[in-house]
Amino acid sequence: MTNLATALMRTGQTESSATMQRQALEIAITSFGPDHARTGLLRNNLATALLKLRQFDQAIALLEANYEAMRKLGAEGLQLRAMSAGNLGGALAEKGDAAAARIWLARADAETRAAFRPDHTQRINTAWLYGQFLLRQRAELPLARTLLRDAGRQVLVRAGGSRDFDARARQELNGFTVVFRDQVRAAWRLSRPDA
Repeated sequence: MTNLATALMRTGQTESSATMQRQALEIAITSFGPDHARTGLLRNNLATALLKLRQFDQAIALLEANYEAMRKLGAEGLQLRAMSAGNLGGALAEKGDAAAARIWLARADAETRAAFRPDHTQRINTAWLYGQFLLRQRAELPLARTLLRDAGRQVLVRAGGSRDFDARARQELNGFTVVFRDQVRAAWRLSRPDA
């Protein structure tokens, strides 16, 4: 069921995907309980679908509940907790609550660093999301630049870490071009005293 929901999401059928993900979440809650890691993954996936549908309040409520449920799991829930924090920070930023978004993105960055190896895509994406968010505030540009530089280094590690370098590099660099764009944007804004 979750594979079909993912396929529906990838083909742009977000409403159908969200409906299917709701059903999968209900089954998981009944089968595993509300605080199980599988339930957490499904709750996070449903929240992601709801964000794509711009149903921010429902998605934020799910992500907050998911963060707390995964916190109860301790180390077992760390990766899902980090993902929920990042998604929550992004949702709050998109909704316009910059203060809350900053708190959640900082939390996501710290937890992602604890949960994932440096070159993991989740860690790179979280650093990029946080860095990109910080670009909006002049006082935060040094931290934004640091986050984006670190993410950029890890993209290069991933791109160069394959036997089939050209194919892997194309794949990795296509997916992470935004990291380098925002890294340059941060450096440029820092170089201009009036920006």
